[in-house]
Amino acid sequence: MEKRNKIPNSTALFMIVVALIYDAIGAILDFLLIGIVLNPIFVTPFGWLHFYVWFKRREVNFMDSTKRAITMFLMGLFEEIPILNALPGWTVGVIILIIIVRSEDGAYNKKLKENHPQPTQRQIPSRLYNREEGNYEIHEPLNDNMPIEQLAA
Repeated sequence: MEKRNKIPNSTALFMIVVALIYDAIGAILDFLLIGIVLNPIFVTPFGWLHFYVWFKRREVNFMDSTKRAITMFLMGLFEEIPILNALPGWTVGVIILIIIVRSEDGAYNKKLKENHPQPTQRQIPSRLYNREEGNYEIHEPLNDNMPIEQLAA
């Protein structure tokens, strides 16, 4: 089993930048007073679908976690409300989702590490050349749990 990192730093940064762009579009349209009509019809559904698909492509399922589902729902709902959608709702929602996913990945990786510890010693036997016989002898690596009698041999 491998460590899980569903949203690497570069993807997280790019998601936040795109969320800022959606927030800027919403704020500009609200400032021009056409956002009251255009934001709920075009910007919010497209932005919600964009982030939903993007997170799904990163293997983030919203039905597995109540926190993720509620955050995604509230993010879309917040952006539907005129005037409030001028605030950085997309950015805050995306950052919260990234934090939730990374905390879940960290818990998964910690559990994985506890169940499958990495070897701390060299596991490959060493090969020593025996000059008298003209061949290689295979010697097992030393182990901390090895009995003293076996170490002395």
